[in-house]
Amino acid sequence: MRQMKGKCIIVFLVILAFHLITAGNAAAIAISVNNGAGQVANFTSIQAAVNAANPGDEIIVKPGIYEENIKVTKSLSIVSESGNFSNTIVRAANSSEDIFSIWANGVSIKGFSINGSSSAGIHFLELLIAILKTINYLTTAVVLIYTCSVQVIRSIIMKS
Repeated sequence: MRQMKGKCIIVFLVILAFHLITAGNAAAIAISVNNGAGQVANFTSIQAAVNAANPGDEIIVKPGIYEENIKVTKSLSIVSESGNFSNTIVRAANSSEDIFSIWANGVSIKGFSINGSSSAGIHFLELLIAILKTINYLTTAVVLIYTCSVQVIRSIIMKS
């Protein structure tokens, strides 16, 4: 009986140690994006960083002009490094598509100017909570929300 109890304790400790070791690998990480020369970054496009990110990661976008249409399908934080929408600009690569298409809960977007879309600057699809902060939108790039249960919190949206 004592031998069995000792073996159970050892098995429990091995399983506990395994879980503690693997849990550290799942921590959120910061991923950097820079489409210009000079500064080192993990990716040159926001979409590539979004594709490589895991839920909960933070994507830090260095100042510059990014021409892309970004589809977000997981909970992420996408922030401009400077926090200043005047030097971190996202323009639509395809003007007939949304600039940011958000398909996940818990997405945070902060510190960007967005422009160049005849569709939407930020389009929320089937989600519950999103956080927008310091977003500057120009011309037809507006925030559209196509779902009944969205709660946008801590939002400052300005039109130039």
